[in-house]
Amino acid sequence: MIIKNKKAVDVTGVSIFILLNLVFFTGMLIFISNVGSQDSMFEKIEARKIAVAIDEMKTGTEISLDISALLERAEKNNFAGEIFSFDYDKGLLNVKVSKNGGNSFTFFTQLAEGSVSLNKNDKLLVIKN
Repeated sequence: MIIKNKKAVDVTGVSIFILLNLVFFTGMLIFISNVGSQDSMFEKIEARKIAVAIDEMKTGTEISLDISALLERAEKNNFAGEIFSFDYDKGLLNVKVSKNGGNSFTFFTQLAEGSVSLNKNDKLLVIKN
């Protein structure tokens, strides 16, 4: 008996297609979950906010910035180190909320040594110009 118009399904091609789709979508999910929880982006945003606030200060003023989100993020990462570091000569601010991180941003306003203080009880960063 002769069978005409018999169509065979290419199982190998379909299997490879499904496997590649699974690999692609798994990679996308891993990428999205990592981007959503990265501390470096958070550090970068907060460093930029603080640097802009410093640059917009007028001489003789004092500002207090709420840093509760930074302290919470550092606590979540079990980071007990120094969250802020300032290089007054270079005008450089470094924000760090994890052991493997840290993001620097420059500011142009000349600040005197010790013009920045951290009040962890009130969760404020106090800057005097």
